[in-house]
Amino acid sequence: MQAMTVTRGYRHAAVAAVTIWLGMAVGAPAPVSAQAKMPPTYEELVVEGETLARRLCSSCHVMAGNGGATATAGVPTFAGIASKPGQSAAHLRHVLINPHPPMPDVQLSNPEIERLLAYIDSLQPPGAAPLVPRGSRGSKPVYPDPS
Repeated sequence: MQAMTVTRGYRHAAVAAVTIWLGMAVGAPAPVSAQAKMPPTYEELVVEGETLARRLCSSCHVMAGNGGATATAGVPTFAGIASKPGQSAAHLRHVLINPHPPMPDVQLSNPEIERLLAYIDSLQPPGAAPLVPRGSRGSKPVYPDPS
């Protein structure tokens, strides 16, 4: 009886292995966890950028909803940065990559910089030219020419 149970166990394992192999050979779709993740939308970038700004920048830059926090002398608010005449994504990217004193060098990744740029872009006054593309999900960002 025990020999029969062991044989059945091997049969089940063999059937499972063949089923998996056939699925791969036929081109069955990969599990959801293995599929490529879609790039975030503009709105998702804005929310993630605000979260990042609150965590890394709000001790110096006053942000909306900071509960009456006071600004560090000479440090603009995020809204002030967004509405600065002639502001560009290229300039902001440069400042984030090569910060000037007293701004700390927080070593941001490119995705973190994209998120901060989207957040700052969302604070621009109505009618201002966008700092970042506001395309649909999956569109590749196209930043303005730095010249």
